[in-house]
Amino acid sequence: HQAVHLACLSKTRVVVWEDPHLHLSCSRPLMAPSTASSGPPHDAKLWQTTIQGNSSGSHPGGTPGSSSATTTSSVDGEFKVVGMCPGVVVVGTSSGSVIVYSYNPRNNNGSASQLRRYLRIPPPLSGGSSDPVEVVSVQVFEQQGPGNSNKISVFVCYNRQTNGNGGTNNNTGSGGGAGASGLCCYDMPMPTLTSTISAPSARHDLDGRHISTGRLVDAYHQLAGGGGTTSTTTAARLTIARPDGLYTYSTTERVSVSPIDGNKLTVAMIPP
Repeated sequence: HQAVHLACLSKTRVVVWEDPHLHLSCSRPLMAPSTASSGPPHDAKLWQTTIQGNSSGSHPGGTPGSSSATTTSSVDGEFKVVGMCPGVVVVGTSSGSVIVYSYNPRNNNGSASQLRRYLRIPPPLSGGSSDPVEVVSVQVFEQQGPGNSNKISVFVCYNRQTNGNGGTNNNTGSGGGAGASGLCCYDMPMPTLTSTISAPSARHDLDGRHISTGRLVDAYHQLAGGGGTTSTTTAARLTIARPDGLYTYSTTERVSVSPIDGNKLTVAMIPP
């Protein structure tokens, strides 16, 4: 049995919960959860950001590498979306910044632990007080990096909150000029229990058009080389539904377009 990890998000807080009684299986739990008079079950694992404020506001999400993980600041606004893979939680904010947390999924102390802030990615250059962006989707993948080391790839979708005329931006435009990005992928080393970094190891600007909602985005792993029963390596893929078609991207480039015209409400992809 593989215990399920759940990431829960509010406007000011993120919590990762490992439920030892909810398994990736159709079987019933191996044992009944032990309950306390208040709070979570005794044998559940819990990782969370604290709710202590940060007076300076310069390190939203906590000072890198510290046990303190503040959750809100005037710089980053509210938490909007969350994505995760084992040991890594990524949060997108209303200001366009992205905060990456790390935790130890093999922590067996059975008590609450703090998520550690690993990296803060500032908003793209197209953001600003007069034309702010927000994060509408984050998709996180663990992949094989150079020298058989693992790395993290994070797809981030942005939406411009206004179009310059007081209206809401949609996903049909061509972008906001030089430095503008509607879709980026950030690569970074897999965090350790104590590591922090100041910037991603690579940023790939995949599309300058903004995305109005995360409902138009889906991501999946695809077998490398187009599939096959003998392939064991996978590649991350992300698909965006736009009015003129379905656009699919790898972590470094756009790989295909399916010209299907018409407005879309949502998208869900099944890997080939």
